[in-house]
Order: sequence, then C-alpha cells, then structure tokens
Amino acid sequence: MLTKKQKIVTILSANILIFLGVFFLLEIAVRIFLSESLPLGNQSRQFWMHDSLLGWVHQKGMTGIQRFGDEEVHIAINGNGLRDDDIVYTRNSRYRILLLGDSFGWGFGINREFRMSELIEGQIDSLEIINASVAGYSTDQQLLYYQDEGYKYQADAVVVLFCENDFLGNTVPRIHWYNKPFFTHEDDTLLLRNVPVPELTYYQRLRKFLSGKSHFLSFMLKRISFINASSYSYEGLEVYHAGVITEKLLSRLQTSVKANNAELILIAIPMPEVPLSILRGIAQRNQINFLDLAPFFIDQKDFIIPDDGHWNNRGNKIAADAIMQAMNGGLLERR
Repeated sequence: MLTKKQKIVTILSANILIFLGVFFLLEIAVRIFLSESLPLGNQSRQFWMHDSLLGWVHQKGMTGIQRFGDEEVHIAINGNGLRDDDIVYTRNSRYRILLLGDSFGWGFGINREFRMSELIEGQIDSLEIINASVAGYSTDQQLLYYQDEGYKYQADAVVVLFCENDFLGNTVPRIHWYNKPFFTHEDDTLLLRNVPVPELTYYQRLRKFLSGKSHFLSFMLKRISFINASSYSYEGLEVYHAGVITEKLLSRLQTSVKANNAELILIAIPMPEVPLSILRGIAQRNQINFLDLAPFFIDQKDFIIPDDGHWNNRGNKIAADAIMQAMNGGLLERR
C-alpha cells in the first residue's frame, strides 16, 4: 500500500516521463518533417561574451562556423572584437566609414566577402568601411559603443543601419535572452539604465541553451516571436514612447559624431510604412542624411535566407548597389 507521499511522487514522475516522451516525439517529428526549422538561436550567440556596458560583445580573436543545412558560413572576429579585418585606429588616406548595425550588417548567414560592406569597399578603392555591426544590437547599444570605442576609428562618416525591431529594442532591458542597457526618457532627458548590465540568470542560460539545440523549440519560438511582432501596434503608446527614445538616441549619436568631425547617415532596412514614416520624420527633424532601401527591393525576388528573413548574398548585393547609387548622388560628402 503506497503512502500519500509515495503516490504524489509516482504521479509526478509519471507526468514528467509523459512530458519528456511527448517532447521527444515532437522533436523527432520536427527534425523529420520540418527540417527547415534548424535551431538558429546560437548561430550568432556562440561568438558573444558578457559585457557590463553593452550587454554582449564578440569574443576577440574567436573563429567558428554557422551551419545552414549543408552550407557552412565561416566567422572570424578580429582583435578589436569586430567581424572584420584587423584595422588600426590611425587614419590612412582613404575615406573611412564606420558601420553600426545588427545581424543584417553583421552578415548573418553569409560569408564575409558577400556582405554589402565588403561589396561596396571592393568597388571603390578610395573607400574603407569598418563594419562594427553586432547581431541583436539596437540604437542604444550602438550609441554606447560609438562613445566608448567607435569614435577611436576617426571615421569620416558613421552609418547606422536601422531595422524595424530597433524601435522595440531601444525600450527593453533584455533581448534574445541577454540582458542589455537601455535608456528612459524623463523631463526631456535620457537616463541610462541597467548598467552595469547583469550576468545571465540560470533561467536565461537554460532558455538560451534549449533554443540553440532543440528543433521543436526553435520551431515554436519562431511562431511565438511572429505573434508578438504582429501584436505590436505602431499607433499605440508603446511605439510613441519607442519613437521618442529612438529620436533622443539618434540625436545624441549625431552630436557625438559631429563632435568628432564626422557625418551621421541613417539607412532604413525595408519596413512597413508606419515605422518608416516615424524614422523618416526623426531624420528630417534632426537633419540626418537618410536613405530608405525599400524602393530598391521592390519587385526583387530570392534575396532572403529561406525560413529566416535575413538577406542572402543577393540581398546584400541589392543593398550595396543602392548605397553606391546614393553615394554617387551625393549622400556622402567628401571632406
């Protein structure tokens, strides 16, 4: 005769076994029938390390591989923590651009030579592009990076590659299960919060690990992320707040860039019209050079990585051609 305690233990054990069995079957089913749901969570995060100011940075000198089915993408981080060649702070005779972006600028899913920064640089001998993009970064982290490190490169122009999700990213203390700095807006003043950035909790570490290993969880998380993104209203108070914060961040970045005798340029990755109009308004009010890439992608096909959304080689080529066309039209004024 089982005691009450033994019965509870037996029931709990049985439920755990049933849960694990169902999870195992779902994992096998997704791997067999939905092979495109390869977990992508750790494809960039494997190169990250905690940073008390920025939340995460690249591990200097690290090399590794991103895997997309049978394809391998080779990643190498330089001695300054960038996915780029080793570049000294001291200027040379070439016009120097510092690119601040997220996973689009970083080149998620493609080899470095096919990124738009390398494509542009390869066409203009007098141009040098330092790609300081870090996957997952929002404008707040890009501002802090420039003020702490990026200004040392003495760039002629600083280009911010802006993605739609940066609006939301600029208002939250964590993203991709990593803690990050963020700013609040009080009495017309930006206040830096969550610095020093705390280390990952055990719960965050567990979710990060599972999202990078399980095909089933990767499949579910993509759909949950889509639902969350779809429910984000650009007409509500949240986006108004995000727009105010974003404008303050870009204005402060512009001030820092001008103090270093450089020009700030804002480039918009294709996004819906409402967030685009907010971003365009920010650029106009603050007299920031602005380029919308959306018109160059109209009627284009096969420019994203399947079941992902980042630009493939062709997408980067379209973006590179668009930026070079804008440069020829005087977007970048040579000093």
